[in-house]
Amino acid sequence: MNVLLKDKNCVFTEMGLITQEYSALIAYENIIRLIHEKRYLYYEVMFYDQRNKKRKIDISYEEKNEIITFVIFNQKVPNLHQRQGHMPFFKAGAIWLILYIVFVGAILTKFFIGSNYSMTNIEVPWIIYPLFLLVNLIPIKNLLLTEMIYLILIVGFITIFLMFISYIRSDVMIYEKQKI
Repeated sequence: MNVLLKDKNCVFTEMGLITQEYSALIAYENIIRLIHEKRYLYYEVMFYDQRNKKRKIDISYEEKNEIITFVIFNQKVPNLHQRQGHMPFFKAGAIWLILYIVFVGAILTKFFIGSNYSMTNIEVPWIIYPLFLLVNLIPIKNLLLTEMIYLILIVGFITIFLMFISYIRSDVMIYEKQKI
């Protein structure tokens, strides 16, 4: 089997793709759709497996191999039709949604547990430490339950706005096989 290109998590051969995510060889003829996300340097590949079932995998590539990867897909996958699109709304704004859930969890934890007990210190992962510093600025002793709900709703609307901005910026190229 002749190897055309070895990349991060994929090997391009003459016959098809070999990936870490899927154990069998993915024949180029079985690929029905490619979604190219340039900002994050990956392709989402939809294909038919041996049981004729649709499957999806993600293929990351290095920036230096971007043109070679595109050329291989363009030559090996027949009848590709190109169109512009966006990532799904929740996939594009997933990071904002996760931060909102952690923020609400921290607020609720501080409100219901922190106001009843005097906690001198708490251990949190270093990655979410800035979020807990922000939550620590909110005075729980003077905060009413309705004010806390308003705060959570306002931050929720800001989160939806940030998710919408991420959705708008998530331009992807979709390559689909044309039916002949």
